[in-house]
Amino acid sequence: MGKVILIIIATINPAEKEALDIYLKGMNTLYAEVGAKPVARYGVSKVLMGEKQPNLVSIMEFPDEAALDQVFKSEAYKALLPHRAKAFTNLEAFVGEN
Repeated sequence: MGKVILIIIATINPAEKEALDIYLKGMNTLYAEVGAKPVARYGVSKVLMGEKQPNLVSIMEFPDEAALDQVFKSEAYKALLPHRAKAFTNLEAFVGEN
């Protein structure tokens, strides 16, 4: 199996900047450990379809599914979950194959 794409659609909680900073710093460390690379990051300016108003779309590329699992099944990731819960009012993640 080849590269795996992670697509994240998020609404950041503006009242929890510290939690967001901690979460993103931790995630960047985990991504680096497995060789995941950012592909793109976009701010959302307008919703054409749907009811949710996200403000961020991020796309990451992982070398393979094992690398993705290594991040999201790790104890380090689980330790970040309380910060994630505060940092975002909505967070969705999707996996695609490239």
